[in-house]
Amino acid sequence: MVADLRSVRQRQSTEPEPEAAVLLNVTADYERARRRSLQDSLGRYAAMPGERNLETLLQNMKPEIHEGVFVFCTIPEGEEIPATIRPVLIFREREGTAFVVRREEADSVGMPYQFASRLVSLNVHSSLDAVGFLATITARLADAGISVNAVSAFYHDHLFVPDHRAVEALHHLQSMSMPQSG
Repeated sequence: MVADLRSVRQRQSTEPEPEAAVLLNVTADYERARRRSLQDSLGRYAAMPGERNLETLLQNMKPEIHEGVFVFCTIPEGEEIPATIRPVLIFREREGTAFVVRREEADSVGMPYQFASRLVSLNVHSSLDAVGFLATITARLADAGISVNAVSAFYHDHLFVPDHRAVEALHHLQSMSMPQSG
């Protein structure tokens, strides 16, 4: 009888209880599925390299002006961005957190801002290591006296240009994307 009691105690201490075993299996299954999903997602993105050829980028950039006026704001380090606004860009700098929002959103929370601008997206999937694309574009706009704040995102490059010069900037960009004859 003592031997039987010892073997029961040994089995109880080494075997997980049925509920714990089910929980471990569910957790392991979830973790495997999560990893597989993450690998599938990363594989999808990794399979889509951006364009690196400058001529191809310029010919296919298809610039597009977004609706609305965007403004640049900043808040001190440690302060939270108001929950009622949705920045299109957030960048943490030593001096504080900079972000870009639609002007009406900044106005709605009384947020001071600078540089009323329009957002122009260049709708070509540019590689993050493409050489000369933004340099060529910003040089052309600089020659026309148009300031620009350029942002590279994963798929596209985006330009914030002064609100009152946006249509002019768009014309310059469109002329750059037309095939050159001769």
